[in-house]
Amino acid sequence: MEDDARYDRQIRLWGDEGQSCIEHASVCVLSASALGCEIIKSLVLAGIRSVYIIDSAVVRKPDLGNNFFVDEIDEPRAKAALRLLTELNPAVEGDFDIGNPEDIITKDTNFLRQFTVIVGCNLNIDVAARINDFLFGKNIPFVHARAYGFVGFVRISVQEHTIIDTHEENISPDLRYGIFKWR
Repeated sequence: MEDDARYDRQIRLWGDEGQSCIEHASVCVLSASALGCEIIKSLVLAGIRSVYIIDSAVVRKPDLGNNFFVDEIDEPRAKAALRLLTELNPAVEGDFDIGNPEDIITKDTNFLRQFTVIVGCNLNIDVAARINDFLFGKNIPFVHARAYGFVGFVRISVQEHTIIDTHEENISPDLRYGIFKWR
C-alpha cells in the first residue's frame, strides 16, 4: 500500500503492469556526470530495482557547480553520486565501479545481462559506437545521451521490440468528429 501511494502518479500513467516493469529494472549508467546523475535521479524516483554506476572520474571543483549529486572534492564521482542518489528512494539498491566506462566491452556477458538497459552519458562518439556494436550483438539495449548546455540528443539502440498490450481501455474519445463534418 505504501508503494501505491509513493508511485500513485506513475501508476495512473502506465498502470500496475508498467510500474512492475520499472520496479524489476536494473540499469547500468556509464558516467556520473551531471547528465548521468539527472537520468539516475529520474530512474530512482520512479522506483527501479537497482542502479550500477561506472565512472573513473573524481569530483573536481567545477563538478560542484553543475552536479547536485556530488559534494566532496577528490571523492570518486560514482561513489559520491550513488550515496546521494540512493537517499532519494531507500527501496532502490545501488553499486558502483571506479573504472573507465569504455571498459564495459571487456566485461563478462553474464555481468552485462543482469542489466535491463545500459545508459552511456556524454561518451565520445567513437567509444559510444564501439559499446553500441558490442551490446547490440548481445541483445542488450543501449541508450546514448549527450548534453551540450541546453542542447542534447538521445540515441536508443535496441533490437526489434514489439508492444502487444496497447492499453485500449484508456483511449480518449475523438472530440473533433462534430466539427469536421463533410457536406
